[in-house]
Amino acid sequence: MRYTRCMAGPTASHDSLSVEEYLKLEEGATVRHEYVGGEIFAMVACGPEGDDPLVEDDPCLVVEVASPGTETTDRREKLAAYKRMPGLRAYLIVAQNRKWVERHFRGEDGAWHRGDLVDEGRFPVPCPGTTLTLAEIYEGLE
Repeated sequence: MRYTRCMAGPTASHDSLSVEEYLKLEEGATVRHEYVGGEIFAMVACGPEGDDPLVEDDPCLVVEVASPGTETTDRREKLAAYKRMPGLRAYLIVAQNRKWVERHFRGEDGAWHRGDLVDEGRFPVPCPGTTLTLAEIYEGLE
């Protein structure tokens, strides 16, 4: 698991951490975190590890589980930052309190598109090149 340089709720309540303090904590962590404005957030990355084991530079897919406290940031700042990543093919924002996935994806022409799934449906997911249903995403949470 690695940190994405771009941008989940804080994993624990901390005073604002410096970048140096964050990197020191990450060296011994079993789960990787992202660092945003002095706070750390749990992250999960899969795929081959790059040159730096603490950094994910070029993800293909990013999935956020939105909460009332993070959804505005997920839909504005994070979405804008992720769209600037050349290798990113899809950004999914998954609601935690209802069956809803907001899917942002790069089309064959390189343009970004949006499609929402509410209550039921199936959609393609790049990397690993599969499809998911809302029932599969929310399995066990009802």
